Amino acid sequence: AYNLFSRWLGLDLPDELLLPKQKPKEDKITSCKEIMEEWGIKDKPILLQLRASSPIRCPRIEIWTDIIDRLTDKGYVIAITDSPRQAEGVDAFIKTVKQQDKVFNFCKHSETLDYTIAMTALSKGVVSTDSALLHIAASLEIPAFGLYGPFPGEIRLKTYPLVDWIDAKRSCAPCYQHGMKPCKHAGSGDPFSPCYDNIDIGDTVERIEKIIQKEI
Repeated sequence: AYNLFSRWLGLDLPDELLLPKQKPKEDKITSCKEIMEEWGIKDKPILLQLRASSPIRCPRIEIWTDIIDRLTDKGYVIAITDSPRQAEGVDAFIKTVKQQDKVFNFCKHSETLDYTIAMTALSKGVVSTDSALLHIAASLEIPAFGLYGPFPGEIRLKTYPLVDWIDAKRSCAPCYQHGMKPCKHAGSGDPFSPCYDNIDIGDTVERIEKIIQKEI
């Protein structure tokens, strides 16, 4: 996407320049450090965003449970971010994971995007479906890993040096579908795209660890 914009503007910029840059606000960094102290964690967490704004870009929740369980089994601490209105749902989700004492709900604290930006800066790395968190991480030089289904991660992330991703495999994927309607191949009343069900969770967790080890 950045390459297309660069060519359209007649700039033809090299890939190393095609990434966002920003700094977190110091007052929000202080607030997030206080929140982590309240949680009683000393190690940096891996920050997760489980949900995109459109259902077609969302894996089912059981995939996230499996990923989180494998990461916490390896000793990682997890924080989950979203808007405050998702806090209750995330609390309910945390009850489904094995090691609930290693998984924390940041949603209620993320009153504005500035809080999630600050929390990203304090994280070991981020994991997300196709949504803002991956781009926030890239802008802060924080390692990130994306889960992609309807279209390849390369379209969004190719120019980010500290970001990796996995593309779901299915006969209809990539379909390049976007928008607010669920996938047409999903079951009745099922909002999640079925291509994500074919993601190799073991490979995903291994690659998450690998990219996180590149932490600056």
